[in-house]
Amino acid sequence: MAVSHTQAPPGRAQYIHSHSDRDYPYSEFIKWAEANVKEGINGLDHNAPFICPDACRKWWQKPSERRIARARHSLASTSPQTISDGYLIIFSILAYIGRTRFVDDFVRLGWTDRQLPLLESARFRQDLATREMITEFTDHQWRFCPVTFFPSDRMDQREINSRQILPIKEQSILPSIAANAKSIIRVATLHPGCYDPGWVHGGTLVLKEYNTQRDDALRVAWTKEYNAFALIDSYEHIVQYLGSFEQNDRCFMVLEHANAGSLSDLFTRNVRPQTPEELMCFWTSCMNLFKAINRIHNLGGGAEGERTAFAHRDISPDNILVFQSGDRPFLSGFKVKLADFDTATAAQNIDDSELGSQDNDGSRTYSAPEASRLDKDQENDHKQVPFGSDVWSLGCVFSEALVWLGGGTSEVKAAEEDRRNSIRARYPLLASGGYDACFHDGLDVLGCVLASHRAALTSLPPHDTLSRTVRDLIESNMLQPRPTKLHRRDPMQVWDSFNGFKEAISKAHDPISSNHNRTYSNPGAATSINRPRPSLYARPNGQIDSTFSDDHSCWAPLKNVASGNQSSIPSSNIPDYLSLPNTQDYPSNPSAIAPSNIFHVPQSADPSHLDSRIHIEYSNTASSTSNGRFIDGNGPGPARHTYPGNVVLPCIQIPYSSPSSATPVATSGVSLNGSSCMPIAADNYQLQPRPASRTPDTTGSSQPPSLNSMPPMLNEDGRRVPRLGGQRRSRSRQIMTIDMADRHRRSQHKIEDLAGYREFRRTAGKRHFVFVIDDSKSMRQKNLEVVKTAEVLMWLIKDIDYKGLEIRFTSEPEIRHGRRWIHRIRSPDIKELEEIILKRFDSPEFDSECNMELRLNDILNDGHMVDRNRPTSVLILTDGIWEPGTEPGGSVEGIIANVVRQMDSQQMGRTRFTIQFVSFGSDRDGLERMDYLDDHAVYRGGPDGQEMDIVDHKRSKDDVWDILTGAMSASIDHALSSNPSRTELSA
Repeated sequence: MAVSHTQAPPGRAQYIHSHSDRDYPYSEFIKWAEANVKEGINGLDHNAPFICPDACRKWWQKPSERRIARARHSLASTSPQTISDGYLIIFSILAYIGRTRFVDDFVRLGWTDRQLPLLESARFRQDLATREMITEFTDHQWRFCPVTFFPSDRMDQREINSRQILPIKEQSILPSIAANAKSIIRVATLHPGCYDPGWVHGGTLVLKEYNTQRDDALRVAWTKEYNAFALIDSYEHIVQYLGSFEQNDRCFMVLEHANAGSLSDLFTRNVRPQTPEELMCFWTSCMNLFKAINRIHNLGGGAEGERTAFAHRDISPDNILVFQSGDRPFLSGFKVKLADFDTATAAQNIDDSELGSQDNDGSRTYSAPEASRLDKDQENDHKQVPFGSDVWSLGCVFSEALVWLGGGTSEVKAAEEDRRNSIRARYPLLASGGYDACFHDGLDVLGCVLASHRAALTSLPPHDTLSRTVRDLIESNMLQPRPTKLHRRDPMQVWDSFNGFKEAISKAHDPISSNHNRTYSNPGAATSINRPRPSLYARPNGQIDSTFSDDHSCWAPLKNVASGNQSSIPSSNIPDYLSLPNTQDYPSNPSAIAPSNIFHVPQSADPSHLDSRIHIEYSNTASSTSNGRFIDGNGPGPARHTYPGNVVLPCIQIPYSSPSSATPVATSGVSLNGSSCMPIAADNYQLQPRPASRTPDTTGSSQPPSLNSMPPMLNEDGRRVPRLGGQRRSRSRQIMTIDMADRHRRSQHKIEDLAGYREFRRTAGKRHFVFVIDDSKSMRQKNLEVVKTAEVLMWLIKDIDYKGLEIRFTSEPEIRHGRRWIHRIRSPDIKELEEIILKRFDSPEFDSECNMELRLNDILNDGHMVDRNRPTSVLILTDGIWEPGTEPGGSVEGIIANVVRQMDSQQMGRTRFTIQFVSFGSDRDGLERMDYLDDHAVYRGGPDGQEMDIVDHKRSKDDVWDILTGAMSASIDHALSSNPSRTELSA
């Protein structure tokens, strides 16, 4: 066959079949490819041309053009649809080199686009034509298969060829202050079409390059960071991991880009939050870092649900990333995330010990006292260090943030210099060991650190009560030597303390307008009485009587105002949500404090230990601003204590209790030992608390008994009658359905912002959940609804189930899916569990009708299922269409009765093991079966054969929180359904 020389792209075969350019089937594609070439960077750091795979697919698949069919060689038998489905990039390369007839070879071997680049050819035929094709293919494939960044094809320590092209449009290298930095940080902007916009936000990501070409030992740090991210999986307060790869002997981590740099960068820019809203956003985002620490300290994943954890060891402002958006950077778009896990410890079981073996590679400036190496002989040794050392490190970061808020960058540098001077002068061993700027003296926090806090607070605006609270949390919960009684708190204890105070502020109202002359009704009296607001006592020197002192001790003695004596208050009596500010730092000018900044303790808070923190009195004085009296009194008579300076503070509003129980007390200090709050009378009388539970009235009270106190109603067969027809449970929140929760989740909102989630989390505590999914024939018709329901429920409980979600199917009850096992790197994520369910419903093996009695017998009588040390909820997703049994409940009641006997033998409470039926569809027989198991069947336990109701039934359309807690809560169990259709059916 005659051949003619035609112009071809450089490197392409110079000889093609003799056709005119018009008839040449590949020329149209080649022209398009040359016109749409992009420029990226290969592993040799050279610029290299490439074609975006997404654009390539769109060109071939243009409707009504039949471009694949026209370019396919006449000898090729592979259909255009097959090529379009999995071989378009391979077909593009073959078209580019004029050899599309070889597409059949790739299809025969199952070598799809996902397996590119082609690096070995042993499986291909070895004839001359095929070998020539392979040579050309491997030379030109790099143009068509750049690295792409999609979650479905995430690289995990993947080794890629140095010729493969990174689709980097532009990049910059961030400067490093370290002389021998372990890594280079590249901020790279990618070409559109080479990444998932929902995954790589704005098309910009970070390539953290470890200098393994220079020092192969740094591969260990790369591996440590990968292992940490594999254990974390994904968490909103930890920087998002996007992949890892090795190219040309260089190791890379791919991470999300923080558009505002690090916390160190934020401190340097010196643009600080000012308004109450900005300060709230700033501190809340920072406090979320304790959730990040809690995540790595409570990984789960051990055998039989043991806790596993690792320590970060290098928490510092450099390793906390900042995200901002909009013109007001400290509002809704402000976030901080924990990053840099290349010095993290290996994960270990921590059920028996909170200590972990650590080397000395982490931060020294921010390291805890117990992690310090004061002897050079210890420099290279491993040391057993508590995981709580991360809490100390974060406390140091917060200390600097507080100083920055008060005085900016210059004050942060001045505070660091004060630490250096103090350590050089008094602790030479620390200075010589690299701890010359640390926050401790080898045991306790430095006095100059506390002094820097006090100086910062004097510069803060008067409305900033939150920063004062954070200061107290830093000193009392974070920068604490572990051996003391007031030891360093767990991460979530610190968060809960802060969050309680934050919620109190958010619920605050103007007490001057609403409570200054508030009328409290007096039970038992025909009239009402007025009580003025309580005030905080001031000391004669103008300072406020606070439990925080300025020395190294956390608590100062509490002064008895009436007797002048001092008494030490045990710290265990101090609830976290009352971590009040050290009030000596408030301004003395009463007009400087806006009424909106006065906070209140929530009505639900337990005030039984208020006396540990503050003094409260009723001031029966007329308002005065000239004679030193308190200005918030409204009654006649002189003030009992008058001090100069007119000190007025934000105060706590104490819910009022009946004065009829007032009894004399020795002092005017508050002593609240009951379950409700009380005011303190000005005449030195203390009002006793209202009893926690009402004493039964035997005098003919007309108050009706509660629903749960009534004996069960029995029908003529002696079976319990359900109370569905009784009272509808009142709700303080709207109904939250599966669909509503699913929309919230898919919108990528925070789970904590879902209405009712926080209350549910408090109610459930740490609990194991087992999903039993009926996958019989009738349920397969509802598979989409079942999958969505299961997916949403698993999403809601994923952070509650410390043992790891478990799924059983009725068709294979002996197989556990999703449980965390010790040999697994991580537990399956929700997407993987969803795929397990979908795969099961697509399986050709299933029961035509579910034998629920047999299946639950296999599952619930598993020797490890009922365990007094492991609170468990079993959620059974079914339509109730079961093989009929001899009993009304499909003979399932006998299986449940056996569970109750197991609970009885282990002396378990009713809520330690519960069974929740979640029904789908509207089969009347099925619904009646589950209603019977819930409301009619009687399960007895205990020595007296008392009824133990561990079963509840809810419809899949019911309130999601009722579904998750129905069997745990008697009120929810006995309430009317939140689903109107079910209520009508039961009627």
